[in-house]
Amino acid sequence: MVRGRHAHHARGSAVLPTRGRRATGAGPRPCPELKKHPTSGLAFCTWYANRKYHFRYFGKAGTPDADRRYRRFALEWATGTVAASIVAHGAHVADVVKLWIEHCVRTYTKYGRPTSEVHCNKSAMRHMAELYGDVPAAGFNTPCCARCVRP
Repeated sequence: MVRGRHAHHARGSAVLPTRGRRATGAGPRPCPELKKHPTSGLAFCTWYANRKYHFRYFGKAGTPDADRRYRRFALEWATGTVAASIVAHGAHVADVVKLWIEHCVRTYTKYGRPTSEVHCNKSAMRHMAELYGDVPAAGFNTPCCARCVRP
């Protein structure tokens, strides 16, 4: 067994160097930690996604209502439905495409590697993001616009 700094070079080792980033196949991101705001006393959490910081407040810290709201948020985070609520608040088609590709990378894997389905989705969504990336997702007419993009 190889130990120390070069342990990831050991034959048969599943640990790969990530160069300061989270490993791609590391599973879902951990749920943001519940914190207490120092001045208002509200329970909240914060996370960074889509090149900006997001905040979610749950009510007065230490109350059963705030704990229940945070537990619901943690369940939504684990199932991936928090991303849907981010999209619902003023996102553009490019944001939706990015979230879809991330979903494909998580879902379509075999033996820890992305399948060809990921590459098919990336190539199909590239044109959608290129043509309609700046359109608000709420105003996107899916059937009409999808017909324009298909080959």
